[in-house]
Amino acid sequence: MKEVVQKPSELPDVSEIISVICKPGVSSWEIENNQIIVDGFVENNILYLSSNTNSPVTCFTQEIPYKHMFDLRDIYNNINIDDLKITIKSDIEHINYSIISIEELELRIVV
Repeated sequence: MKEVVQKPSELPDVSEIISVICKPGVSSWEIENNQIIVDGFVENNILYLSSNTNSPVTCFTQEIPYKHMFDLRDIYNNINIDDLKITIKSDIEHINYSIISIEELELRIVV
């Protein structure tokens, strides 16, 4: 996923990113037309430096929703889908980010 996030307006401007910690989650899922449709989210905790001497280190949290579909026919051939026991987990494989402006950053996350 690729998303531009904006810091809350009451926080000081972004000078440099210290860290971005992402925690994925699954909100819901359903089976429809031989597909598993997963609705999830990634909670992003962004720690950054600002030029504000009163708050030189600041953080905020931004949640990004996602939806993904898995085609069951490609995974399970000749199996009755109703007989499957399904567990869905999400994990972060890779995080990358860049500062777009003093108020925005671009997050690139592989879930």
